[in-house]
Amino acid sequence: MDHNTDFDFEEKINFAISISMNFLTGVSQKMTKKAAHSSAKYHKLTRTDDGFVDLQYQKQKPKIPWGGILLAVFLFIAGGLLIAFASLLFTGHINGQ
Repeated sequence: MDHNTDFDFEEKINFAISISMNFLTGVSQKMTKKAAHSSAKYHKLTRTDDGFVDLQYQKQKPKIPWGGILLAVFLFIAGGLLIAFASLLFTGHINGQ
C-alpha cells in the first residue's frame, strides 16, 4: 500500500468524524432550546429529596361523561317509543293501512 493513500484515508475519516460531531452538537443544542421553551410544569426539589412525590397519589375528580349519558337517554326514549308504536300496530289499535 502506498503511504499517501493511508494518509488520505485517515484524513477522510477525521473529516467524517468532525462532520458527525458538529451535527450531533447542533442536534443537542436544538433539543436544549426546545426543553427550555417546554410547557411542562416542574416542581423545585427539596434538599432532602428521597424520590417520593406525593402528587402521584392525589386523586383527580373524574369527569362526568355528559355526552354519553344524553345519548343513552335519547336512545332509551326512542327505543321505547318505537316498541310502543310497534305493539299498537301489532294489536290492531292503529290501522296499518
